[in-house]
Amino acid sequence: ANTPEHNGVAEFFNRRLLERVRAMLHAANLPAFLWSHAAKHGVYLINRTPTSVLKGHSPYEEVFNKKPNLSELQAFGTTCFVHTPDGSKVGSGRSVTARWLGFDMTSNGHVVYIPSDKSIRVVRSLSFARTMRLEGESDNSKFQLPDLKQDTNAPLDDNVESHREMHFSN
Repeated sequence: ANTPEHNGVAEFFNRRLLERVRAMLHAANLPAFLWSHAAKHGVYLINRTPTSVLKGHSPYEEVFNKKPNLSELQAFGTTCFVHTPDGSKVGSGRSVTARWLGFDMTSNGHVVYIPSDKSIRVVRSLSFARTMRLEGESDNSKFQLPDLKQDTNAPLDDNVESHREMHFSN
C-alpha cells in the first residue's frame, strides 16, 4: 500500500528532518533556497548522533566501526571567511565573508554560501569568525557526544529537571 499510514518510521524521519531544516534556516537567517544544503547537513547530523535504538551508537559507528570525527563541526550558517588569492593586502583584503553550509563529501572541503554574489562554493581554505564554547570550557576543549551506552533501557521523560541545560558563551 502506498499510504503514509503504512510507513510510520519513514514519515517520522521525514517530518523530523524537515523540522530541523526549517529550524536551521531560521536560526541562521539564511534564504529558503538553501533548503537542500540544510537537509544534507541535517542528515549528516542524524547519522552521527547516538541513538538508543542502536544501543548508544550512531548509524555512522554501526557502518564504519569507529566514532565520527566531529572536531571541525560548526553550526549551520556560521559566519566564515573564505580565502581569495586575488585579493590585495590593502583595501578589500584577501577574504570574503561567507556562511558555512556543511562538509563536501566528495572533495573533503567545506560548502559555503557567499551572500555578496549569492553563490555556493566548495572551498578548502577558510576560517571561522568565532567558535562557541559551553560555559566554563577552556579554549582547547573539544565537543564530545554524550555516552548513551550507560543506561539504554531508561525511559525517556519530559521532566525538565532531568535535562542538562547548555549555556553558550562567546
